[in-house]
Amino acid sequence: MATGEPYWHWSSETIDAYRCQGLKEGSLHGGATLKADATSINGVTSLQAGTGSYARGHLQFTGLNNTPGTATISMGGRYKFRTPGSAMGLLGTGGPFRNLYNWLNLSLGTATLNTDTRNDLAQTCTNSTYAHSLTTATWYDILWTWDGTTGANGMKLYIDNSNVASYTSARTNNVVDANVRAYIVIGITENGYNADFDCDEAFIYDSVIDPNAVTFRDSTTGALDGAARTKYLFSTAYEGGAVAAAGGGGGTINLGGNRGGFSI
Repeated sequence: MATGEPYWHWSSETIDAYRCQGLKEGSLHGGATLKADATSINGVTSLQAGTGSYARGHLQFTGLNNTPGTATISMGGRYKFRTPGSAMGLLGTGGPFRNLYNWLNLSLGTATLNTDTRNDLAQTCTNSTYAHSLTTATWYDILWTWDGTTGANGMKLYIDNSNVASYTSARTNNVVDANVRAYIVIGITENGYNADFDCDEAFIYDSVIDPNAVTFRDSTTGALDGAARTKYLFSTAYEGGAVAAAGGGGGTINLGGNRGGFSI
């Protein structure tokens, strides 16, 4: 059965989210920019999160209402690396501040692809690594899924549409309140403070998806097959806006720390 719509979905046609349950506004920080890129799916722009071994760029969104309250979850995106260097943040959500409640994080090291997850009490569920062989200047689809349980191999890591690693969580995904997740960020995240890569699309589902049977924007079904993919995922343009009164879309909350932090 083909995958339905993401809960939260961004594509590099604009800095704002395409589909979200909260506010859609994205904000660029630390030198991140939408750059000309004919190799992206839209053929015009992609997100340049940063350039260089200590790039601090990121594209950030409010996490309030934009992250699901379900135990089941899938998240990832389409990435192209200049240097697969140390501690690159790919996609993360959690907070507030440095209290890692309901924290979900994908990051890339020089030789490892890393998944780090915490539950509603900020207790570690997994902190796992996979020895990758990713190259530069190639688009990859990277996907992490979790059924929310402590069942054997309930977490899975995919590069393109291949399941490269599976993990067993030490704890269940007890999401008491999804709104505790203060941010979604593409680029530097907690424990991922470099960003020498481009991103074409990022997504979060409230279900475990099959990367070999996703629905694309033209309603066809296919695979998250990295460089071969020519279509964005299907989603209906939507902004929930349920937290407008809390954030107003124009305020700034510093999620700082001494590593540059995040602002929403």
